[in-house]
Amino acid sequence: MATETKDGDGVDLLPVDVNALLKGLDRQARARLQNRAKQARFRARRRAERIALHAQKDALQPLSWHDVANALAASATDAADENERLKQRRTANLALVQAMTKWIATLLPRSPRPTAAYTSVLRNGAARQASFDWLTKRLYIDTDRALSAPPFPTASGFLNAFSIYDENDVEDDDGCVHACWSFQQFYDRSLHDVATKLPFPLVAVCPQRRSVSFLDQEILDAIAPGSMCYRRAVLNDGETINLVGRIFREASRVVFVLCNIIDDPTLLRDEYYRHRLFWYCTKCIR
Repeated sequence: MATETKDGDGVDLLPVDVNALLKGLDRQARARLQNRAKQARFRARRRAERIALHAQKDALQPLSWHDVANALAASATDAADENERLKQRRTANLALVQAMTKWIATLLPRSPRPTAAYTSVLRNGAARQASFDWLTKRLYIDTDRALSAPPFPTASGFLNAFSIYDENDVEDDDGCVHACWSFQQFYDRSLHDVATKLPFPLVAVCPQRRSVSFLDQEILDAIAPGSMCYRRAVLNDGETINLVGRIFREASRVVFVLCNIIDDPTLLRDEYYRHRLFWYCTKCIR
């Protein structure tokens, strides 16, 4: 019979060779010796556990005040930086809201009738981006209202209507004349095929142009990547047309909206053209 003298961790359980002692002993003596060996192993394991717990206690001792202070100081610095960043963001947002509120007020109609409004965009930064976004979304929201007179589609399948009214009797309207042209055409093609041709009005609106340039594409792509454009067409000296356009895609309809920008602080003012709005809509009717 062999008796272990070391446990699994290599801790000495008995300082003697138990197997050698067992030889020549009677049964009772061997049993007593084995019991003492078990007790020795038990005590050795307890001793090893105490040693391990003491080592763990030392490792888990609280940090020194210096270490705690350094950690808190770093956290305080991070919190202060974040607080400053949030304050700057709040200031920028407040400035944007104030600029947009003041700007939108200049676009509101001056009479209850559906008159053309003065249009402009802001100069730079987030305000300029937001003004492009707001103008085109406003046109898109008004799509159904714009197409309601005359209603689309018509039963004949073709429509070419023109209406005009004079506003000389409207206060502060400077005697402007307002005109509306409605055009409808049916195509025996898929929605995708027709919709891909939709952006053509950007050039067709002013064919007698001297030069055409596309501006602020980086700003527009940040709003709606690949779906917006801002085109400046020079017709002659001092006469330009600035048009911003955007495509809105729905499940069964694609809408392309356009409006001219009368006053862009980064460009020469367009004095010759009153505000014009365009809705080009491609829609499945069956």
